[in-house]
Amino acid sequence: MIATDGNWNPDDRPTYFIAGDGDPARHGMNHPFVLIAVNEIIDGSGKVKAKIAGFLEELFEAGANVFIDSGVFWLTNRHKRAHDISMDEALALAPEEIDGFDWLWDGYLTVHERFVGQAWGFIELDQGGAENKRRTRAKLHAVGINPMPVYHPLNDGWDYFDELASEYDRLCLGNIVQADTEMRLRLIHTLAERHRAYPDLWVHILGYTPNQWANALPIDSADSSSWLEGPRWGIPNDKVLNRVFGKLTRGFLYRYGAPSTAPDGCFKAEQMAACSIEFQQRNWRHYADRRDELLGLERYPALTKEQP
Repeated sequence: MIATDGNWNPDDRPTYFIAGDGDPARHGMNHPFVLIAVNEIIDGSGKVKAKIAGFLEELFEAGANVFIDSGVFWLTNRHKRAHDISMDEALALAPEEIDGFDWLWDGYLTVHERFVGQAWGFIELDQGGAENKRRTRAKLHAVGINPMPVYHPLNDGWDYFDELASEYDRLCLGNIVQADTEMRLRLIHTLAERHRAYPDLWVHILGYTPNQWANALPIDSADSSSWLEGPRWGIPNDKVLNRVFGKLTRGFLYRYGAPSTAPDGCFKAEQMAACSIEFQQRNWRHYADRRDELLGLERYPALTKEQP
């Protein structure tokens, strides 16, 4: 079993990592589970940005959990737009065919070296299909890096899931961001069933906002940028048991044009949004623990002899 790099606690289930723009790292004091990508940490020359490094060091000192994404999704999106191709076409390309991949590779190594003893984990550079991911991951292993592999069920096939699940202690599930609602539900249901064969495995769902499905399905962790829906689009939603039940009042809107750090500026709105995720996660964890306790459930019940 390959232990993936990072300081993590297998009892921290379930977990919602805040991601996306708005410098999520600076809001880790309000919700101490943050996902930030390599491309957000490094500058054009591949060096770690002093401002972001400062935010991250404060988080680490406070005991927060910082999950570092490779930045491949951002890089592939940029390549797609530059060459006027579809995202599926861009994602299928070998790393050598993606503009800027060498820059991201070097930056990834720099970020890993800087934060390996502090970060919660590192997502692999998952450009290309399964064969390219195996090849890139082998190069990372060769330089002493053990990232969390990324499994794309719509592209890789379920045998690849079993390969990764039997070799690593943690992995990531992709293909969620661009899937429609019906497909998302099918993928997460199928994951829950396949996960039963590997009860100690931790699976992080990329680009999934915990909703009411998470009350019935066992999910270890997920990330999304929808925690910023209020600052982005207006009055923020409020949730109970991961389900939206209404909106907050207009008093929670920030004033357009106000200085970002003013009492009615966007920074305060983002702080409040991060705080709401902390409340949502505490509620989610309490519900999951009480559900399992009262019903006598195991998170990933063993497969029966009749099941594959």
